[in-house]
Amino acid sequence: VANKPKYRLDHVILQRYPTFEAAVEELDDALNMVYLFGAMAQNKRIRQRRIENCMRLAREWEGYVAHERRLRKTFISIKGVYFQADILGKAVTWMVPHQFTYSTPKDVDLRVMLSFLEFYESLLGFVLYKLYADAELSYPPQHIPVGNTYPCGFSFKPAPAQLALGGPGEEAGMDGPSNGKGAARDALDEEERKRVAAVEKRMGAIARRDAQEREQDGGEGSNA
Repeated sequence: VANKPKYRLDHVILQRYPTFEAAVEELDDALNMVYLFGAMAQNKRIRQRRIENCMRLAREWEGYVAHERRLRKTFISIKGVYFQADILGKAVTWMVPHQFTYSTPKDVDLRVMLSFLEFYESLLGFVLYKLYADAELSYPPQHIPVGNTYPCGFSFKPAPAQLALGGPGEEAGMDGPSNGKGAARDALDEEERKRVAAVEKRMGAIARRDAQEREQDGGEGSNA
């Protein structure tokens, strides 16, 4: 649809989670939803691009947990593998479904689930950016070939890096076959840069607001 309205959920996230700790406390549902749709098969209601974005967020989360050694507990069940990580002193628990192709039940209203997923994708993007920034890591991380010594196929460096969307051995900006894949990848890279810039702007606003609140709290304490 050419006239489809465009909107962002940044303001909704900032209103719902006044502090970063509050956002971390509700990561459980966000991670469960992202991992679930990352294991889904493409159909008319679930587009491939949405599945790939969920898989990307899941890899970035796993990369941070592995790099910072935050994993505390694991448990295997019939449904999948449960993980628990310690993030800012809070226990974050999520489930990774077993690696099977899951079909969508016909009696499930995907419209409601996709609405929640859209919100959770934005929330997880904010949280990952802040976690990477606090760990002095570049975000998004740079993809490197499989079979390396880094966890989850990412290179964690303090220098700015872009996420290469190609497969093993491919890097962003390299010339590929003249079948339109290079142009599509460049378009996605540009969209990723815009998304990161928007997140940086919003996180800066959060940091300034937190600093102002701390100054006000300190002033009130001294007056008391």
